[in-house]
Amino acid sequence: MEIDWYKAFLSWGGLEFSEKDFNVYFDNVKNNDLYKKYLKKGARVLDVGIGPGCSAIPLSLLGYSVTGIDNDKRVIDGTRKNINRFGKNIKLIHGDAFKLSKFFRKDSFDCCIHDGLMEHFPDERIIEFLQQQIYVAPLVICSIPIMTRRNKEHFVAKGDVFRDGIYRNLKTMDEWKKFLKEFSIVETKKRRASEKIGRFDELFLVIKSKTI
Repeated sequence: MEIDWYKAFLSWGGLEFSEKDFNVYFDNVKNNDLYKKYLKKGARVLDVGIGPGCSAIPLSLLGYSVTGIDNDKRVIDGTRKNINRFGKNIKLIHGDAFKLSKFFRKDSFDCCIHDGLMEHFPDERIIEFLQQQIYVAPLVICSIPIMTRRNKEHFVAKGDVFRDGIYRNLKTMDEWKKFLKEFSIVETKKRRASEKIGRFDELFLVIKSKTI
């Protein structure tokens, strides 16, 4: 079930993106009302599993203080090239998303973000994954593809392994809400992903600890 993300990104076209690609990513982030609603300018944001920086780089340009963490140095090297070309002042850390509390103190950030990552873990690891983020930040804003008729056709599943060879633990929107019952889901927003990444149905979640 362990995914080699460097190889996965290469199979999807590589880590470095073009100016045209960047413009798509920037518009996606700039027009995301959830960031505007929950994050003040200058907010400290941790991008968990930063990948190529599709969200982190636009956020850095929009006035947020962004840190990215990824467990693959090869991915970080590719991300750094994108940052040097398009972004600014993003701190990159090589580390495990399941050990955030070893890298950061409680509430070191105002928000953790991640896009298209949580669904690649089995149920028991997803809870652990989110618990680590809730420790280092009081808020999580994330996006995940959800199980819909369109997505079944898009991903063409054989069990939980899809046509690109990647494991995806897909759930419907209601199943995600029920599964994450130990957290406080503040807001949800369903939308269609951009043409660049496949036009599949995705769900944005704003999550807090129930103790807050």
